[in-house]
Amino acid sequence: MKPNSVKSYIVQLLALAVMVFSAGCGDDVTNNYYEQPETETPEEPVAEPEHQPGKWIDDIISRCYYGLDTSYNHSLFPGWILQANGVKNFANTHFVDDFITEDLQIKLQNPGVGTRITIIADDSDISKSSSMDYIVPADETGDKLVLDLPVNWDYETLLGWHNDRMVKMSWTLLFDGQKVESYNTTFNCRSLRCYFRTLNFRKDIEGNKNIINQIRQYDFEDYLISEDDEYIQISNIPFIMGYIDENSPIIEQLKRKVIDDGLLTYLPSWGGGGNRDDYINCSSYAFAYLMLKNNIRYTIHHANEFQYVRTIDEIFKDKQGYCMEFAIAFASWCMNQGIKCTLESVPGHMVNRVIIPINGGQSSELYPVDMTLLSTIDTDPSSFEEPLSEENKENFNNFYNAYFVYKSVNDNANYEEGRQSGSLDYETFNPSILRPFLPSFNIGKSYVNSRTTAPVKKIKAVTNKLWKEMALKDIEK
Repeated sequence: MKPNSVKSYIVQLLALAVMVFSAGCGDDVTNNYYEQPETETPEEPVAEPEHQPGKWIDDIISRCYYGLDTSYNHSLFPGWILQANGVKNFANTHFVDDFITEDLQIKLQNPGVGTRITIIADDSDISKSSSMDYIVPADETGDKLVLDLPVNWDYETLLGWHNDRMVKMSWTLLFDGQKVESYNTTFNCRSLRCYFRTLNFRKDIEGNKNIINQIRQYDFEDYLISEDDEYIQISNIPFIMGYIDENSPIIEQLKRKVIDDGLLTYLPSWGGGGNRDDYINCSSYAFAYLMLKNNIRYTIHHANEFQYVRTIDEIFKDKQGYCMEFAIAFASWCMNQGIKCTLESVPGHMVNRVIIPINGGQSSELYPVDMTLLSTIDTDPSSFEEPLSEENKENFNNFYNAYFVYKSVNDNANYEEGRQSGSLDYETFNPSILRPFLPSFNIGKSYVNSRTTAPVKKIKAVTNKLWKEMALKDIEK
């Protein structure tokens, strides 16, 4: 091989070697596929929650019986809760709108305008779970909020609540979806049968003066509010409607007993063409006979400062009762037959008057009835044999007219002066007017399907000035 040829051959080999080396390392060299050192990305700072978990809720209280007596702030009354909306629908006045509610009231710290407050209620013995929102409006700039807190009440359970019992209720509070507090409290849930006829405020008690001044801003004719020199009084008599039970099955049995015993051959009541005797015989005369035949005795079942109400079923089952219960039972008996009557509050007592239409219904006679009279006299069981002998029937008739009618009429005459004077001890109430708004509790059976329609439940700011003032004053303490 010639020298030049050898030299050329060597040059070619070197060129080929360079090409092979470049091909093996080309990716790393030309495309920079060397491993790069890891670099740490700085973490974003975690923002502190706008609302820290803690104690936001000051209190959740009851507003049964107008929310005016703070001693009942942690007591619940099924008789009030079940009927509050019905009374509101019936009365439809400013006082009723402002002071009658089935809702609770919550007092809490204000998280700020625009905050979405969510309150989640757990199930309890007397209520079902719920979740409701409230957005703090622009005009709520104070440190505290006072809000209506609706409850998803278990109405059917409340209808069977016949004893006082402590009930635990629990809520979870969220601000803009963030949980900030779990809150628990207990209420003394009183018996369905607890009833309080009037709420009285003495004018000479310093703590009552602001309450009285606030109540006076309402027209007394709006609701059953009255006053004298010593007191201002709010009547709760519309809340008695649940205890009147004209559809009780026992009434049908009692009507049959009157006929089977031979006291009356039939009970035409208002179907008798407006005959006065028919109204009296079917109402007062027949019921007085049943009181004596069953030997109903006067007893009281008290519930601390409240009255405890037994219905017509229990009066004839247990053969006992007291004046208000007798008046309610008699109203049940009358209303079952389409006869209107009144409930009459008189000093320390309650009686009835049967409303008998006259002049084609253009006017009426008020026929006095006091069934309590029959619960305090001795009776001879042999006088009520079945069927009645003519002698016993005549004896009852004579007794009814000579004693019962005479005494009822005489007592009524004594009451009339007090009625006319406007004394707080007297009150006349016609239950038939409220029946479209307030059905019977029908103790022992459910009436939940026939309850008055409740408004849509939502959290809202308390507008009652007195409630808000009382709440904020209590917080300051």
